[in-house]
Amino acid sequence: MEDGAKMDKFEGFELIARLHMPESGELCIICKASDSKALFKHFMFWRSAFGCEFLYRPALTCAEMVEMQKLHNADLEEKGF
Repeated sequence: MEDGAKMDKFEGFELIARLHMPESGELCIICKASDSKALFKHFMFWRSAFGCEFLYRPALTCAEMVEMQKLHNADLEEKGF
């Protein structure tokens, strides 16, 4: 279990954590994925075999958010806002 499963890491995808919430029967999965295809490749087995449904919520690290905000601010400034 601690070494992960076969599809927990491949090019474009890395599983960071699986977090179980037994009170609701839900599971939170934190991962890094290059694109939607990588997410599908990892999760398609669970959907096909067990009918699991997934809600993807893209997120940024603090460093990524700061980088994106700086780019956004520079773009706004360039446009005169």
